[in-house]
Amino acid sequence: MGKLRDKLSGKGAASPPPAACEAQEKRGPAGSEPVSRALSSSSSLEFAEARRKLLEVERRQLRVRELEIGLQQLRDILVRAEREAVEHGELVNRIRSCAQQGEIGLSARSQSIKTRLKFRGQRAPVVVAAVLGLRGCVPWTRK
Repeated sequence: MGKLRDKLSGKGAASPPPAACEAQEKRGPAGSEPVSRALSSSSSLEFAEARRKLLEVERRQLRVRELEIGLQQLRDILVRAEREAVEHGELVNRIRSCAQQGEIGLSARSQSIKTRLKFRGQRAPVVVAAVLGLRGCVPWTRK
């Protein structure tokens, strides 16, 4: 910071006082003819060039802002997609576990059904005999 202050103070000492600068600006480089900086063609060209550069910078800043907004929207979309993928993954895992539990239950029930059918085949003659025996108890049967 001290170096900058030294440079600025040294620069101020080397330059002429402001009143002398104004007098030099009003007169030409030779000091004979008065010249207005605002009306000279080189200063108007410099002003136009500076204005063009300023407009270009503003356009670039606007484009950068648009790109930043687009990037933020893209980031939001990706975050939302990631969240949905996690939710879908959890849903798929729950469906898979329920399907596995169903398969286990089905295999256990199929074993139980097989054993019932095995014994049911032996019960059929007993059931037929009981029906035939009860036939005589029903009043609407004819002999």
